[in-house]
Amino acid sequence: MKRVMLSAALFASITPFAMANDPYEDFETTYLESIPTEAFAWARTGVTNYAFAFTRYCFCPNSGTTYEINVRNNNVVSARNTDTGEMVEQEQLDYYPTVDELHLQLLKQNNKAHKITAEYNSRWHYPTKVYVDIHPMMADEEISYEIPFLAPIMASGVRD
Repeated sequence: MKRVMLSAALFASITPFAMANDPYEDFETTYLESIPTEAFAWARTGVTNYAFAFTRYCFCPNSGTTYEINVRNNNVVSARNTDTGEMVEQEQLDYYPTVDELHLQLLKQNNKAHKITAEYNSRWHYPTKVYVDIHPMMADEEISYEIPFLAPIMASGVRD
């Protein structure tokens, strides 16, 4: 289902607009062609089972904390704080994204946010560094994150 949502969002994101759609918003937006290109490329890899390190920086709880997130069939099955080794409780796993969900967030913000920067892994096409400033006049809504590594889990259970 998440792959279907990613595909639908990809098609909706292809046509850029110069300004935000809301008439009350009057600021320049950023459109990066790499965002739909890399999301398509990620979808083409077919990777649905993987582990990755994820650090989110925002005005939010646990900002700056790195987690190892394990994904199976495009669902987060576990997350572990890499500093303390503490596992995230099962009912809290919805707060930890999959790579598909991160691509969807970028697709939604592309050409709506004031500023976006994104870097990608050249082999697997996941975002490695992202910064999003939604509105130039708002405070504390900026978000950035880093994914320093991602290891696909192959059918045999061995990481590539």
